[in-house]
Amino acid sequence: MPYIDAKLSIAVSDDKKDTLKSEFGKLITLIPGKTEQALMVGIQDNYTLYQSGIKKDKTAFIEVKTYKDSNASVKEQMVQGFCNLCDKELGIPASNIYVTFHGFDEWGYHGSLLK
Repeated sequence: MPYIDAKLSIAVSDDKKDTLKSEFGKLITLIPGKTEQALMVGIQDNYTLYQSGIKKDKTAFIEVKTYKDSNASVKEQMVQGFCNLCDKELGIPASNIYVTFHGFDEWGYHGSLLK
């Protein structure tokens, strides 16, 4: 089960959260074998984010966590997708969007550990 956690410095309506969730579901399919049906999403709005000691008004920090790692070209496509999505739907410019990727060799799910 992949997990996308989005921390957003702005208020986001429930409708926009649903849109983000659906679009994240499309982006996760860029990773071979990953589907929206298996995706877990967390969205935290009104989240306080600082950069260089300054509170940022329109900023997003997005973490993508997966069982196993994916290649750099897929990650690049996903970063572009997240930036386009946040700009279009939330008005957050790409210069204020940060994305990290974490691939894990072990992942617990459904009562067992995947290795």
